[in-house]
Amino acid sequence: MFIKSKVNQNEINAIIDTGSSITIINKELVNQEEEISDTDQPLLTANGSKLIYLGKCKININIGTNEITALMLLLLITFSTNF
Repeated sequence: MFIKSKVNQNEINAIIDTGSSITIINKELVNQEEEISDTDQPLLTANGSKLIYLGKCKININIGTNEITALMLLLLITFSTNF
């Protein structure tokens, strides 16, 4: 399920995955001022492949009129946004 959201003034279509135990975000959406810390949390896809991530940080995300803060793992994601 996609939902229109806003991260650091960037409008995005967020994917809501209620079965996921982590939250990931594209590094391109993170401001340089936000504190990025290292993590040793292993990250595997559903088929068991390893994902390489760049760290973790707390991000504010606006969904409608609500703002939440979530701890997110940062990935460098490249894909087509034409859904």
